[in-house]
Amino acid sequence: MVSREGGVKILLAEDDDIIRKMIESLLRFHGYDVEGVPNGAAAWNILRRPDSPRVALLNWMMPGKDGVDICRAVRASPNLVGRHLILLTSRDSPEFIVEGLRAGASDYVTKPFDKDELLARINVGVKIATLQVELTNRVQELEQALAKVKQLQ
Repeated sequence: MVSREGGVKILLAEDDDIIRKMIESLLRFHGYDVEGVPNGAAAWNILRRPDSPRVALLNWMMPGKDGVDICRAVRASPNLVGRHLILLTSRDSPEFIVEGLRAGASDYVTKPFDKDELLARINVGVKIATLQVELTNRVQELEQALAKVKQLQ
C-alpha cells in the first residue's frame, strides 16, 4: 500500500531486465515505491505477504508462473481482494485482451507502451486501490459502531 517513504508501493513482475529497470526508474521518478521481480513465482510470493502491494504490473509471458496465472491465483484468494492487477504484454489482439481481463486483470497495457499511458493507468489503479482500502476501513468502523449500539441496547 503506502511505503515508508510515503509513496505507493507497486509490484512489478517483468522477466526482461531492461524493461523492468526502465519501468522501475519511471515509477520511482514519479514517487512510487517499486518492488521489481524477474518472474511470476517471486511476484506470487510477494503478493501473499500481509503487507503486499495493492497494485501490481505483471508481464503476461514469464517463465513458470505467468501474469495470467497470477491474476487467476489472486482472484481465487479471498485475502487478496482489492488488488489492482495490470497485465503488460505484446499480445494485443482482442481475444488476448478478453482472456486477460477474464483471468482477473483489472487493466491491460500493450507493449510497446507509451510511458504517459502506463503512468495514467497506474495512477487510476492506485486511486482505485486506495478507495477500496478506505471503504474497507469505513465498513469496519461502521460495524464496530453498530456493535456498540447493539451492546448499549
